[in-house]
Amino acid sequence: MENGHSIPVFLTKLYTIVQGNQEQEILRFDESGRILVLADQDRLQQYLLPEYFGHKNLPSFLRQLNMYGFRKRHNNGVLEFKHKYFRRDGKIIFESNQEKK
Repeated sequence: MENGHSIPVFLTKLYTIVQGNQEQEILRFDESGRILVLADQDRLQQYLLPEYFGHKNLPSFLRQLNMYGFRKRHNNGVLEFKHKYFRRDGKIIFESNQEKK
């Protein structure tokens, strides 16, 4: 899951969330395993953000995704995020300039 560099805590927690079976209705990978699907913003804000990040601030979470290079897109009203190195298969590889953020 890493390339010899330490993976930022935010990304480790994010990966833990999307790998969890109970969180799939809230935040999950799509069928390809390359896109994060935010299926339920309200439940993410009420349950997962406080549990994993200690706050309920959805805009802050979205800024973190952007800071780490995730790109947002809308798909029929559902928010999706894509990062070329964040995948379901466990390969999280970040360029050195992203690790410094």
